[in-house]
Amino acid sequence: MIVIKVHTLDNNWSDFEGTEPISLLEVEDSEMMSFPEDIHYKLKATLVTGGILVEGMVETKINAQCGRCLENFSTQIINNKVCHFYEDVTSDDLDITEDIREDLLLNLPINPLCSNDCQGICLTCGINLNKESCNCDDKNSGDDIWGDLDKIKFEK
Repeated sequence: MIVIKVHTLDNNWSDFEGTEPISLLEVEDSEMMSFPEDIHYKLKATLVTGGILVEGMVETKINAQCGRCLENFSTQIINNKVCHFYEDVTSDDLDITEDIREDLLLNLPINPLCSNDCQGICLTCGINLNKESCNCDDKNSGDDIWGDLDKIKFEK
């Protein structure tokens, strides 16, 4: 749990740094993505008019399968723009765990890519085009999956 003791805060920034187990994300490992490291956070908090402001960074590492070439790779998932405002705080323990969890989950890729310029696999022969080139005639001339839509005749 990531908890800030409100009584320790004043108008100056107070730093909070730590590590939480990856189980905080409540996401199970799969063939497509796994989480080999804990969550690391570096936050700062201050009292402001009307509440408490928390800013900082949260990160973890993922092992994923590229959505284009199907190769496995590792990358850091980082949110450097954590920013939350809490008003009407009535307890001395301000639990920000769920907000930090959401900040990290929103940065997980829907379709992980090993690199932005990943060429993927050839649709004809299945060769990883990042590692070698193939001799297929035209890589883009495969079956036109939308071609049948052009044949539809609409009545006026």
